[in-house]
Amino acid sequence: MDRQELYKEMYRAELERKDRLIEGLSARLTVIFASVVAWWYLLEKIKNIDDPSEGMIAFLMLCSLIIMIFSIWFSVKCVYNYTYGYIQSPKTLEIYYQQLKSHYSAFEGQPEDADDEFEKYICREYIAHSTRNGQNNDLRSHYLHLATGAIVLNLFPISMAYLIIVITQLGFVQ
Repeated sequence: MDRQELYKEMYRAELERKDRLIEGLSARLTVIFASVVAWWYLLEKIKNIDDPSEGMIAFLMLCSLIIMIFSIWFSVKCVYNYTYGYIQSPKTLEIYYQQLKSHYSAFEGQPEDADDEFEKYICREYIAHSTRNGQNNDLRSHYLHLATGAIVLNLFPISMAYLIIVITQLGFVQ
């Protein structure tokens, strides 16, 4: 495999990785939405904040809300403010190639010189864009990991609140 093919594959792999990261975020957003539905149910259960079990549910909901804010923040950071690099359009590349050919023919250059220079240009473009896209994907992956951790952590206070509801409805706690 020559250098250009290697960098071309790396460029394509980073663009595919970008798509997979965005797809992975959609499942996490579903869990965030489910948490909001769970909050709605828990809010309906709170009638008297002075009741210790309902006060504990309110406290757990507050903890869940704080964790969910972090989760949403990390999810937003995973999606926005990234600029990816792309290879020029075929038309633009062909114009550049024709300019190289006319440049080398004007200075008694060989047509192979234009071909070599064009291949070097394409190789530099693949290197630059795959490097930039890789850095963006690494940062996105970091924020996606943090969002996932916050979502998983958020399941604890919600589960505890539901457990309190089940225990109080079964009459174990008066």
